[in-house]
Amino acid sequence: MIPAIFFLEKFRRVLKKNFIKVLFALAIVITYGTFSEYYLERNVNGTGVTNLFNSLWFVVQTITTVGYGDTPVIGFWGRINAMVLMLVGIGILGLFTASLASVMMDYSLQKLSGNISINRRDHVVICNWNPVAKDVILQLNKLYPYIVLLSPEEKSPTEEVIFVKGTCLHTSDLEKANVKNAKTVIILSEVIVDGDLASAYDAKTILGVMNVRKLSKNVHIVVELLKEDSSENAKMAGANELIIKGKVSSRLISKGSIYPGSIEVIDHLLASKSGLEIVEEPLPDWAKGKVYANVVKQMIEKNVTCIGIKDKNGIKLNPSPDYILSGGNVICIKSDKR
Repeated sequence: MIPAIFFLEKFRRVLKKNFIKVLFALAIVITYGTFSEYYLERNVNGTGVTNLFNSLWFVVQTITTVGYGDTPVIGFWGRINAMVLMLVGIGILGLFTASLASVMMDYSLQKLSGNISINRRDHVVICNWNPVAKDVILQLNKLYPYIVLLSPEEKSPTEEVIFVKGTCLHTSDLEKANVKNAKTVIILSEVIVDGDLASAYDAKTILGVMNVRKLSKNVHIVVELLKEDSSENAKMAGANELIIKGKVSSRLISKGSIYPGSIEVIDHLLASKSGLEIVEEPLPDWAKGKVYANVVKQMIEKNVTCIGIKDKNGIKLNPSPDYILSGGNVICIKSDKR
């Protein structure tokens, strides 16, 4: 039994390795058969091979053993040539089919195990898998059809992503995930822990940020940290946005106790339950030089609610009505349709 399995595996590897050669051989057989049958049959009375297309039709029927019989070959040499095509063509076609199946099976195995390279652009890369990763992916799937998970797991923990086996600690793995051409890279903490171990895991996360930034200066990097003390180092490494474990939830709890109903409102916005999103967009050219009150009024007419500005002076939520907008980004609530 073991020698048979060994032989089959070796045969599969040979088929995969010689796929292009078999494809080329099949093309040669079809080309030879088309022109040779036409040359041998074109002047024979009653033949069905009256032009090159009919000849191609006959050759494909022959090597695939379909044999409709609607294109008869009458001449002696045409039939001899057809018999050679049957013997050679069927064998080549069988090898091609087996080689194609081997290539497809090998690709499926590689995809399942994460041993693939991503060629897409403007995709989202999530590094590491932890308890919050599943929910992050579910939220992102609403807007991004192509999400890549880079994780050292043996196989993909979810079917909603394209799995690449690796870690953000190695630039070679990040290159497989094609972070250079990604739209956003999200680096989650490897595990959720407290105490002194949290700093060690944050250090690994920050190293991942440095590796991503080394490969791309423009990609947007969102990082999950376990300790607030790591925030400054993460920003210095190149992270654009940070989330500290438990910090947001503790603030929501306190606000919910002070302002009843505020948690439900924020949850609606974060989960897009009302079809709206909090977004940050470049300030339109028409708004530059105008006061905040006039810009808010014009944006409301476009069904967009402006709640603040982010410029060189930082983030200003609900600034004074006479605040003059010179540039930066506008923070607003609008439909999540993109």
